[in-house]
Amino acid sequence: AQAAFHMGQLYATSGGMRQSGLPHSYKRAALWWDRAAQAGHVHAAFALYRLYTNRSFSLRDPVTAHAYLTMAAERGHAEAQYLCGVSARRQRAATDADVVAASWLERAADQGFGPATDMLRTLYVDPPQVDEELARAREAVLREIARSDLCLAMRLELGCAFGLAVREALSLDLARADRGHCLVVEHTDRRGRARASRRLYRVRPGDGRQLMDRAHAVLALEPRQSARLPAWKGRLAQLRTLLPQADRVLKLLEPNRGPAGGVRA
Repeated sequence: AQAAFHMGQLYATSGGMRQSGLPHSYKRAALWWDRAAQAGHVHAAFALYRLYTNRSFSLRDPVTAHAYLTMAAERGHAEAQYLCGVSARRQRAATDADVVAASWLERAADQGFGPATDMLRTLYVDPPQVDEELARAREAVLREIARSDLCLAMRLELGCAFGLAVREALSLDLARADRGHCLVVEHTDRRGRARASRRLYRVRPGDGRQLMDRAHAVLALEPRQSARLPAWKGRLAQLRTLLPQADRVLKLLEPNRGPAGGVRA
C-alpha cells in the first residue's frame, strides 16, 4: 500500500516528474492512490478526496470525493473526521445532522485536532457552573425525593447534571434523547410539543456515560402517565404532592435560581 501511495505522489506532483521521469498525470495518480486506499492506506484515501475536489482534475466529482473523505475518516484520519463533521453540520435540513457532526468532531478532537475542538464549543451547550453550596442543597433535595419516587429523582438529577429546566427534565424522552456521545434536548412549548430548535449536551466518557446508563436502568421502571395531561405536568403534580415546599425546591433545581426560575403548572 505504501509503494502504491508513493507512485501516486510521483504522478501527482511536478517534483515527482523531475525525480523519477514519470509524466505528470492526475488520472494515473488516482489509479495508484485508489490501489493504496483499497489496501487500507488512510493517507491515500485523503489524497483522493483532495484530488476529486481539485478544479484542475478533469474527473472532479464531489460525490466521489466525499466517499473517499468518509473512508479516510472512518480509518482515523483526524482532518478527514473534522471535514466530515463540518459537512454534516452544513446539512441543516437533514435529520440529526448536528448529532452526526458532533460525532465526527469528537473523534477528531480526541486526536488533538484543534479546529474540531473549537467547533464543538459552538455545537454543544455547556451546563451552568454550580457552586458547592448549591450542589450540596440539590443533592439533599434529590435524596429526599428519591425516598418516595426514585424515577422523579433520577429525572431531576439528569436535569441538574446537564443544566436543564425542570420542565425539560420531567418531559425528557431518554431513549430518544441519548445518542451515545450526546444528549439531544428538544425545545418544547407548554403543551410538551417539540419546537424546531434544540440543544446538544456532550455526554463525556466515564462519569457522564455512567450517569446515563444508570438513568436508563431506573427510568425503565417508570410508570406511564395519564393521557389526560402532558407527561411532564403529571410528573410535576406528583412532585408537588411529595414536597411540602415544592415551589422553593423547584426553584432550587432550576438552572436559573432567580425570581423567574420557578416552574408554572
